[in-house]
Amino acid sequence: MIRVRGVEKSFGEQKVLLGVDFEVGEKEIFGLLGPSGSGKTTLINILTNQTEADSGDAFVEVPPFETGLMLDEDGLYSRLTCLDNLDVFRRIYSMPPEKSLEALENVGLGDAAKKPVASL
Repeated sequence: MIRVRGVEKSFGEQKVLLGVDFEVGEKEIFGLLGPSGSGKTTLINILTNQTEADSGDAFVEVPPFETGLMLDEDGLYSRLTCLDNLDVFRRIYSMPPEKSLEALENVGLGDAAKKPVASL
């Protein structure tokens, strides 16, 4: 679960976040959308404890392995297959080999395992 209440953040005189409120329930998929400069990255940095809010509360009660972020840059290798991309990150986090295909199947992309990311 993620709960954000009255979060505010400024950098000098520039107010980036002003009273942000939202809640994400367990197993809920949530998209944080907005134009460039609207404070999305600042909010993510607050939620991941990379920076502190000036005021308000941001609470994340989800094990890290159950949380996923997709930012402007996806960090995927376009010429590698979907499965190969997941294997790169699976090895970084010392996850078992079967987790890569399992993850693809869980999001309905099992049939895309051998397709290059650029073809999706």
